Parts: sequence; C-alpha cells; structure tokens
Amino acid sequence: MFKVWIQLSSIFVVLATVRCDSCFVFDTDFASSNVNDGLSTMVNSAGECQSLCQSSSACNYWSWVGPEYTVNYNYVRSCWLKSDAPELVPSKGVVSGPKICDSASECCEEILLDTSGMGDFYQGQRLGYYKKYLDTASGRFVYQQVGGDQFMYYLESQGIWMVGETVGQDLGGILNRGDSQCPEDLTPEWEYWSTGFEEWDNDWGMAATCQNGGPTQPPNAESCSYGTICESCAITHEQDGILYCCSVGCDYGWIDVGMQNGNVVCSCGH
Repeated sequence: MFKVWIQLSSIFVVLATVRCDSCFVFDTDFASSNVNDGLSTMVNSAGECQSLCQSSSACNYWSWVGPEYTVNYNYVRSCWLKSDAPELVPSKGVVSGPKICDSASECCEEILLDTSGMGDFYQGQRLGYYKKYLDTASGRFVYQQVGGDQFMYYLESQGIWMVGETVGQDLGGILNRGDSQCPEDLTPEWEYWSTGFEEWDNDWGMAATCQNGGPTQPPNAESCSYGTICESCAITHEQDGILYCCSVGCDYGWIDVGMQNGNVVCSCGH
C-alpha cells in the first residue's frame, strides 16, 4: 500500500465547496443538449447548479465548471443544464450529476459481470467488477468498471442494459434485454457481440452478481479517478499499469491504492 501527504491548505479552502454529494461526478463533463446558456448562469458551487436543475422541468442532468478548470477561465462558475442522457467526457475541474441523487437505491454497490461461456473469448475486456458511478433520470445507475474503461448502463430508447465505452450509446459488446432497475436482478440471458459472426449470441454462463463484504474505507475517504485524467495530477499512484488519482483536489492530500480479493481498492483524502 502507498500513501503520500502534501499540505496545501489554501487550495483546500477554494475546493471545499465542490465536494457536495456522493452522486456527483468529478472531472467529468456531461456532453448532451443544453437547455440554458451556462455562461449567463454563474453559481458558486455544484450544489447550487443541481438546485437550478431541480427548478427546471426541462433539466435532467447538469455540469458545473469549477475553479480547477483552466481551458477557458471565462467558463469558471458556469452552470450548464442538460436534457438528454449524457456522454461522459473527462474534463478537469468540471463537476456533473443528475437532477436528483437517489440515495435510497437498493441496488448493489458493486457487481461482478462474469461468464463461463464464450463471452469471455469475444468480449473478455468488458467483464469484471463494476461499481455504481452515476444515478440517472430513469432511476437506474450507471456502473463503472473497476480498473478499466467500460461502463454498464441502461438504454431507455432500446429498453436494454448495455456494456460499452460510451454511456448512452448503442455501441457496446455485451447486452441484456431485460429492464430491471438493478443489473443483478436481470433474468433474461446476457448476450455478447460475436466479432467472428457479426451477430449477438446468447451466453448461458454469463451473470451479474452482487458483491458484498467489500473492503472498509478509511474514515472520511474520498473517491478516486483513474486513467489519462490523472496524468496532470501531482498526487498519483500506478497499479497494474493504470494511473490512479483523487477525483477532486488531486494535486495535494493522500492516495492509498492496493489489491484485495483480486480487486483494485483505491481511496484518497485531504
């Protein structure tokens, strides 16, 4: 396990207002149809931006540009209200989220998508552990692959669960035609895209199962991000070739990364 401390209290004061709710997604822009001009809607926190979304009947998601955004300082504090299911785009300093955080959901926090069938041969990179990532307007969560670049999400337009790289797109390699609120409750067979035959095939051995008894996080631990979004951060840790960092305030504080029961476990704090 690896831990690093750096104290920059002045920066912490600036960023403290951004850390509001567990359903907020840090350093991520929601690319979808805007229902307002964010440059004319300036607010001081992500929580205020969510409140504006809740007051608009046309808004289902939102993105707020925080003080760490350096591409164009004119956008800092702007609040963008979104109508459609978003595409998740890495963007340092941007905080996004749904209209309402569903803290009462009974779906599993972590699930394992695994198979003893041919899905492993054709779509093995999409299998593995997935954790809750984002609550959506449909009441179903988006799940993010632990240590990977895949997402599990519900496509309302198709009425199916999909596993792929881009949330909201019908471009994945694994699907389930059920419409359960939770992926672990899906009863139809999972299907994988056969790259050899260019068709969807049933995988009788594939299942999404709830994973309980996960590792206990340290008190006040915060969530981690991983991948290219961490390359510009001062505090990082590499595990199995993947770079990990804190989801917010990644230039100071501590990060703790290790393995438990075959899974990467990451936590950080300030």
